[in-house]
Amino acid sequence: MITPDRSLRLQQVADYRTVRKTLRSSATFSVVIGAITLLLALAPPFSAVAAVLGLVLLGTGGWNLARPRPTGILVDGASIVLVGLFNIVSEIVALRSGSGGSGFWIKVGLFQLVFGGQAFWRYSRFRDAFQSPASDAELGQLDSMVTAMWKSKVKESVDLLEFKTSGFHETPWKARLADSIAVLATDGGREVKVAARDEIDIAESGKVLIGKSLKATITIRGKAMKGTIPPESYERFQQWKTGVVIPRAIAA
Repeated sequence: MITPDRSLRLQQVADYRTVRKTLRSSATFSVVIGAITLLLALAPPFSAVAAVLGLVLLGTGGWNLARPRPTGILVDGASIVLVGLFNIVSEIVALRSGSGGSGFWIKVGLFQLVFGGQAFWRYSRFRDAFQSPASDAELGQLDSMVTAMWKSKVKESVDLLEFKTSGFHETPWKARLADSIAVLATDGGREVKVAARDEIDIAESGKVLIGKSLKATITIRGKAMKGTIPPESYERFQQWKTGVVIPRAIAA
């Protein structure tokens, strides 16, 4: 049983785990982009600015891989934004001077601006994640909980539900419902959330165009996400949330 007291610690462990996983992914991205930037800078014609940016990305990426910390999110994001700005400005200068350029690096730069800019939102969310570091045992317990959740089949469990959220790409989620707490995790456990009964809500808004799923707005701890949810999972959530299931009308 997940008690309210334990749920608070679970969320601290989940946030700590998310920061480490997020930083590993973004740090790997920084190392790859840094290496590419440095190689392109060293090729004729040599670009000292690009070479410095490449070295900065390699350095921040390596630092975040070795010593992940919330401040690393800001450093990593700022480095990627700088490279994005450099790519955009360099391409615009090349296009205006007629010395080449197809606009490709502008698109790459815009992607880097968006990717790097998201770091500031991630930092505001996870800046306190390392105030109560999780032990290896706690991380292992959370990993086991998430793994067991995703190995279980919703149709064969009375306390599981599933849904998908939309965004840059569709993200599948599963949630295990306890007496007054829900533990939610994405596939593979990249993101884990712990929410009390009054911190989570799902509002459906009709069926999708194709299939049986329902269009829904999933709100977890104040953050609303658009997505879809199977009718069975929605009814299971509704019963857990309110204790009452309102039967849906069956279309003719």
